[in-house]
Amino acid sequence: GKVGRDQSRLGLVFAKGQPSERVVSLASGNERFEIPPQDPNYRVDSSFTLQAPARLIALLPHMHLRGKSFEYRAIYPTGESEVLLRVPKYDFNWQLWYELAEQKVLPAGTKIDCTAHFDNSPNNPANPDPSKKVRFGEQSWDEMMLGFFDVAIPADMKPADLMRPKKPAAEKPAAD
Repeated sequence: GKVGRDQSRLGLVFAKGQPSERVVSLASGNERFEIPPQDPNYRVDSSFTLQAPARLIALLPHMHLRGKSFEYRAIYPTGESEVLLRVPKYDFNWQLWYELAEQKVLPAGTKIDCTAHFDNSPNNPANPDPSKKVRFGEQSWDEMMLGFFDVAIPADMKPADLMRPKKPAAEKPAAD
């Protein structure tokens, strides 16, 4: 509300060479849910399959005021699974990027599965209105279920290659 002075500064460091990697933010999300009124533990799941190998760097669960808990799991092409992050008491006011202490190489075909629980009951003090059903939406009185994650990929790789399967090589016609 008052005029002030700003002394913002910006510092840039230029690399001596071409970068070998770039970081891409992706999300395992679900926009098709409806949380019933008064439900204290509504579950929503999502899944994202990597179509190319990538190195997992960080995770950011995102929900709104009814968010209760969030879990990320990696399901590897071998069938093995691993919990990557479990946030048992999600708080909309404390949305944090969780940087992995040890980054993980995820092979092509790895699924990032996410499970979120929502509390749309009167027991949730942050709940704007437990009498209403809640759907995906941009406002904080709506809800979101997005499991953001950052991966590093080779600098010359197209980010879209992480999301779409490679097309099989065209078969050559048989010689007569």
